[in-house]
Amino acid sequence: MKTKTRRTRILGISLLLLAVIAAGLFLAVGKWMESREEDADAAPRRGNAASELRGENPDTERHEDVPEPIRTLAEKNPDAAPFVDAYPWLSLRTYSAETIDLQNDLASGETPHLMQWDMRWGCAPYGESVLALSGCGPTCLSMTALALTGDEQANPLAVAQYSMSQGWYVEGAGSSWELMRAGAEHFGLVWEEIPLDEGAMRSALDAGKMLILSMLPGDFTENGHFIVLCGSTPEGFSVLDPNSFALSRVWSYDELCAQIANIWAYSAA
Repeated sequence: MKTKTRRTRILGISLLLLAVIAAGLFLAVGKWMESREEDADAAPRRGNAASELRGENPDTERHEDVPEPIRTLAEKNPDAAPFVDAYPWLSLRTYSAETIDLQNDLASGETPHLMQWDMRWGCAPYGESVLALSGCGPTCLSMTALALTGDEQANPLAVAQYSMSQGWYVEGAGSSWELMRAGAEHFGLVWEEIPLDEGAMRSALDAGKMLILSMLPGDFTENGHFIVLCGSTPEGFSVLDPNSFALSRVWSYDELCAQIANIWAYSAA
């Protein structure tokens, strides 16, 4: 009788232990499945965030959080559409001139063609505006300084910040012409103003200089704009527009001359 009772107790204890083990396994498996589900949910969010910052987000048609001037930028210039799509996320970033990497832009050895609405600095402030909208002057001076001096620190944001520190940002207008003069000296350039003359422009470019042009309303702008001339051909002048890839091509002197307000020629100091 005692043996039977002992066996019953052992059996009961064994069943209890099995129940405890089973419960533990059940909880462990449940937590594991829950974590897997959370990871699965998080992965698309991380992937979407990364693609959105590159302008590849699936909600590219929804611009509720994008200011009207930024939306207009894409309407006038399809090249800027990825920047506009990414604006809600880019506008939350903190921008530092010291962290901008331009090595890939300089790798070819040619004049780097930079855009004022580049995601690396387009949402950085320039006066009451941002570089994407008003940064043609700093971007042109940056391209010129980079090509002639190779100084990677002369990026558009660094030039814009220096311009603001000197009071050369003009509210509602953009950059003062003083940026193209004293600002150029600060970034290691020698400058001179040259006349609106095709021969003078060609001579400067043939001598290895680069030109920055202040443009009147016309093909490039409705208000005012700066562009870079980096070379000449028999047909005309090679234009780098900091706001448009489509307008960055060879333009004849006759096409440009009526739209030019001023011309500066640059060489390395």
